[in-house]
Amino acid sequence: MSRSGQTATVRERIVQAAEECFERHGVAKTTVETIAAAAGMSRATVYRHFSGGKDEVIREVIVRDVGVFLADLEQRLQGRLSAGDALVDCIMGAVAYVRGRPRLALLFAPEFAGQTGKITGGDAALVELVTAYVRPYFDQAQASGQIRPEIDVADAVELVLRIVFSLITVPSPHDRTDADVRRFLRTCVVSALVSEPYRAGAR
Repeated sequence: MSRSGQTATVRERIVQAAEECFERHGVAKTTVETIAAAAGMSRATVYRHFSGGKDEVIREVIVRDVGVFLADLEQRLQGRLSAGDALVDCIMGAVAYVRGRPRLALLFAPEFAGQTGKITGGDAALVELVTAYVRPYFDQAQASGQIRPEIDVADAVELVLRIVFSLITVPSPHDRTDADVRRFLRTCVVSALVSEPYRAGAR
């Protein structure tokens, strides 16, 4: 195995160990030491592959899971006609995806939500990953006049990520339904990005 292949294997072991630790101990109580022990390696080895320590490992967990979500989203966006519908479905789908996966949901638990936002909110790798996936659809929608011409795709991605993090971490009123959230998104988010004729949708 090449050196790069060995590095990738070690990184994968560390990430898998971290995921197990998050589920077993919670994110806040997981340390680099516990991750190293679960991976069967030294603390120094973890830092050699993740010099940013626990924060960098968390970022890797999130980025990898976001990649899985985006691959699924890419399939669902095929043939989507309305930019407004696509945007609402993307946000709602991302929130449901996180909530439906205990490992990811733990990263947004109240005791760690602020730290997660700090790690991912301005993280270039996460924004670039999402931007790379959505750019073809964004460019197509913008070319057809559905997306406002002055909107930059990276700015739109950052806004959507911030909205997703907010919906996950900030509790909504208990009587707010999915329909209420969709109406909020269409009124406050879709109107900021989508050209007026393409804002309204069936949902």
